[in-house]
Amino acid sequence: VRFKLDRCPVSPNLRMGISAPKMLHWTILFILATFTLSHRVLKTNALPPGYEDEVYCPKPDSHEGWCQRGRPDREEFASIKLHSEATHVVGPRSQSIECFHRANHTCQIVETWGFKEHDAEAKQQELRRTHHMSECQAEDLKIPCSNR
Repeated sequence: VRFKLDRCPVSPNLRMGISAPKMLHWTILFILATFTLSHRVLKTNALPPGYEDEVYCPKPDSHEGWCQRGRPDREEFASIKLHSEATHVVGPRSQSIECFHRANHTCQIVETWGFKEHDAEAKQQELRRTHHMSECQAEDLKIPCSNR
């Protein structure tokens, strides 16, 4: 019994003359490309806007006060761009940035602000009055925290 090609019960790709191994090859390439692209997109996203839009450290009591830096104890955060929109870190910005005290080399967690927080406007005004967003100098970036 002969079958006509247009009524063949197999894949339409096989009817067009594409071999099964070639079809498998292109399917695998497609899956790899999709995974790579989705992984890259997911990896560049942090929290959605409105949760940790700004990070603050206490206002310096002197020239030797607090500043912000990427966390040097975690290699992937050590060279982070503090106030850039795009970052290579997944998750909240507060996990990758810390407040560093220049005089006694202590570290503390940053204060965060986002417009979706409860009473966001009042919190932002208070933070701007008592805190700042100044980055550390290059020489401060490699000094370990004395309180860790």
